[in-house]
Amino acid sequence: MEDRARAARALVFLYVDRVLVGVAALKRPTATYRDGKFRAAGVSALKSTYSLELGWVFVPPDHRGRHYSRVLVSAVMSQADNAPLFATTRSDNPAMQRSLENVGFARAGKAWKSKRGDYELVLYLAPPPNSR
Repeated sequence: MEDRARAARALVFLYVDRVLVGVAALKRPTATYRDGKFRAAGVSALKSTYSLELGWVFVPPDHRGRHYSRVLVSAVMSQADNAPLFATTRSDNPAMQRSLENVGFARAGKAWKSKRGDYELVLYLAPPPNSR
């Protein structure tokens, strides 16, 4: 994980009253990882446009419901220099989906089963493919 964090383009830490209430990153994923996500979503033709990923967004349970994920997502996007971004989230996480949509991401392709657990993932893109 340390190597991945060092390779990230930006790490964002959100503090409120000196308490860490959230983290996020602008990641530089490998082409293999990126291609796998786009293939799983059924939108492989779009993969080469997206070299940066918004990820590692986490707000501890006792700080949720305060829109901190929106703040984190916006902060990460401000570090992307308007580059196209992709993100994945669980299909059963409407709060994160709203956070992504509120800053210009759009869902792309179909949901797919995660290899890490009994849930599905969805792909989000910013800007959406039809806005370019």
